[in-house]
Amino acid sequence: MGELADRLDGLRMSVRAPNGEITVELTGRHELRLAFAPGYYDRASEHDLEPQLTAVCRLLWVARIREVEAAVSESGGWTVRASSAQSPAAQAYYQGLEAIEARGASADGSVEVVATRGMREWGVRITAGTLRRLKEAEFAVCAAEAADSLIRDQLDKVRRLRLEVYRPELVA
Repeated sequence: MGELADRLDGLRMSVRAPNGEITVELTGRHELRLAFAPGYYDRASEHDLEPQLTAVCRLLWVARIREVEAAVSESGGWTVRASSAQSPAAQAYYQGLEAIEARGASADGSVEVVATRGMREWGVRITAGTLRRLKEAEFAVCAAEAADSLIRDQLDKVRRLRLEVYRPELVA
């Protein structure tokens, strides 16, 4: 499993927002870098950025899933899908995954991200006045903090679910 873990740590993917003005790159499991086209941050409002960042989250998650599945497959493993879950425990696990609501926020609370329905539905909220208050680089840091917080929340909830379903004796 060490080789696969190393491969997952080395993954790098990049997506562009539908408007073409925002690029996000994910390296490894958590390192996120957000970049704006020249001048876009200064012209944009929170209202403009929220749907673009929401779309970027969705696109990045799909890209990550594809890369992870490719890495698992190339290492000789396979990924199990909800549709092929046979046992009651596996079915309960996949139902539980669907019910997870992962949330994350920047340290200052200016950027919040939420993912529901098995990480298929995303939302980004930016506190009013944030873009006037923060420089572009500062906002990028806040967005990365929110995304990292969401990923950690999701992973924590998946670990907890796995214990509840497959090792309930360990859950107090």
